[in-house]
Amino acid sequence: MLKSTGLESDKIILTKNKKMAKCECLEKCDFFNDKMANMPSMAHIIKMKYCESDNSECARYVVYKVLGKEGVPSNMFPTQMDRARELI
Repeated sequence: MLKSTGLESDKIILTKNKKMAKCECLEKCDFFNDKMANMPSMAHIIKMKYCESDNSECARYVVYKVLGKEGVPSNMFPTQMDRARELI
């Protein structure tokens, strides 16, 4: 276990080692439950990056938080942050 010295760099390292909670939308996410259903390996990789770590980088989540579920296009990928910015 790492012990912090109080330096900012230590805080960043400790934060990166901390496991993030799963995205609140994961269970009902149309993208994973529909679009990625036939690609389980790719879905797993994307889920690890966007759903099980920092979901603030997920374009779908960003749009959801501002416009609600109805505002998230069904064909939007988690990587499409530019498109998310246009929508919100």
